[in-house]
Amino acid sequence: MIKNALVKSNVRLPDLGKSAIAANLLFLFILISFQGYAQDIIRGKVTNRDGQPVQGISVMVKGTTNGTTTNSLGEFQLNGVANNATIVISSVGFETRELSASSVRQTSNIVLEQEVRALTDVVVTGFQNIRKKNFTGSADSLSEKL
Repeated sequence: MIKNALVKSNVRLPDLGKSAIAANLLFLFILISFQGYAQDIIRGKVTNRDGQPVQGISVMVKGTTNGTTTNSLGEFQLNGVANNATIVISSVGFETRELSASSVRQTSNIVLEQEVRALTDVVVTGFQNIRKKNFTGSADSLSEKL
C-alpha cells in the first residue's frame, strides 16, 4: 500500500547497490572486531598475608554473573572482562577487595587480609517429639560471662 502511494506520487526510493551493502557489512565487521578487543582474559593468584595460596576464593566481575573461584594453587582466570570492569574478590573469613581490571592485570599476586570479628551471640535450638500432655514448654538463653 505504501509502495503504491509512493509510485502514484512519483517518489523514488534510493536503490542500494552492491557497494552500499558491502560498505555496511565492512562497518559491521569492524564494529564487532573492536568489541572483541575491548574484552580480555584476566589471570591472577590470591594469597594470604603469609604468601600461602588460598583456595576457593570467589573472583567476580562486579554487576555481572561472570566469575570463578581460585584453584588449589590460588590461581584464577576470568574470560571476557572489559577494561573498565571492577573485580570483586571475596571469601568467608577474608576482607572483600574491589580492584579495577587494569590493576589486576598488572599485579601478579593479590593479597587478602583475614577478617577478624568477635562472636557476640550464640543461638542453640533443640527439637524433640513430645506428646502434648507431657509438654510444658521451656526456653533458655545463654550469654557471655566476663
